[in-house]
Amino acid sequence: MTGPEHARLGHPNQDAWTCRKAGGSLMAAVADGLGSAQHGDVGSKAACASAMEAFRLAHRAGEHPSWHTIAVLRAAWHQLVARLGAEHCGTTCLACFVDPHGAMFAAQAGDGIVAVRHADGSLDILPSKDKPFQNSTDTLLSLGAKEWPVLSGSMLPGDAVFMATDGIADDLEPSKIGDFIAHLLADYLPLPPTVRAARIRAALKQWPTRHHRDDKTFVLLARTS
Repeated sequence: MTGPEHARLGHPNQDAWTCRKAGGSLMAAVADGLGSAQHGDVGSKAACASAMEAFRLAHRAGEHPSWHTIAVLRAAWHQLVARLGAEHCGTTCLACFVDPHGAMFAAQAGDGIVAVRHADGSLDILPSKDKPFQNSTDTLLSLGAKEWPVLSGSMLPGDAVFMATDGIADDLEPSKIGDFIAHLLADYLPLPPTVRAARIRAALKQWPTRHHRDDKTFVLLARTS
């Protein structure tokens, strides 16, 4: 959702997201274009598109995503933003792939949050449980493929992957992240898709943090069976 500050100034939403299903696998990405980048909104959209392409190629090759997948993602992004110049399209990128058996791979360049909430309430958070949020100076452009923090494991029934840009992540207390994800699952997952989308947009518009300004985007992947 476009943040109040960008809406007031008539600026585009610099967040982007995408989620796709292919052959029983789920792939998703969230990105936040840098406010200091002239074409940050283009960079974030290109990041999401590049993540989908990298995951698609890995899936087609019968490979589980790895460092090589991140390298493919970065190369695809550079191609998409070449006309405008990569230095003018700075963005973060958070991406996740879950295969039909529940094998999960997630990677993060830049700020925001990637968290896995397990059915027993435990959490795995990138880059670590002690420092859940990335340094804001890190971007898709600045980090080499092997510098991206990654998280891999198995998603079991009742588990969920949560990815969000810093407009949401920066307002979450580390001790409350699991509760926030549980709230999303309980309040929104049972709803029909169109109702769910409308209520989430309303909730983001009425974000409780006073004087909040930033764009807000999240993706939640839940394994129900």
